[in-house]
Amino acid sequence: MIPIANFENRYKIDCTGKILNLANNTLLNPSLQADGYLTVGLANSGNANTTLSVHRLVALHFLPNPYQHPQINHKDGNKTHNNVKNLEWCTTKHNINHAFETGLRSGYMSADDKEMYLNRILNGEQVKDLGKEIGRAPETLSKMLRETAKRLNIHHKWTAQMLKNRRNAAIRNLRNAGY
Repeated sequence: MIPIANFENRYKIDCTGKILNLANNTLLNPSLQADGYLTVGLANSGNANTTLSVHRLVALHFLPNPYQHPQINHKDGNKTHNNVKNLEWCTTKHNINHAFETGLRSGYMSADDKEMYLNRILNGEQVKDLGKEIGRAPETLSKMLRETAKRLNIHHKWTAQMLKNRRNAAIRNLRNAGY
């Protein structure tokens, strides 16, 4: 086990993703997030808690990144298998291609699904939230649903809903800022 950077006096990590709390000599229990990744909360010397992904901690401490790739791929597709032997630094493109090639993601969306998702958006749901739910980038989903609205000859409804969603988001942001 080696000390975790920026938490050297508090935590150690091994190449499988086990994290030891040095204060009480116990292993941390990672939390499984909705996106399938394991995270841990680490407290700094001021007891401020920081949530970090276990796979990123393993890669940062045990996996060289000579090309400064931004993402970490789980070779076997299992997001909870954080052994350094199962991880590789990669480009965003490589990570996405790997997900499609291994069947972790499907690029296909049926016309019925597109219409169902379009109706959810037209009923006030946010593209960003729907994208998170179904594992699609909001920009990609928005383009796909806009094309579906055109095909169904209801593009005017799509445009009106997008404007309404933007207005509501702007109002929320102002309220959150104290206005």
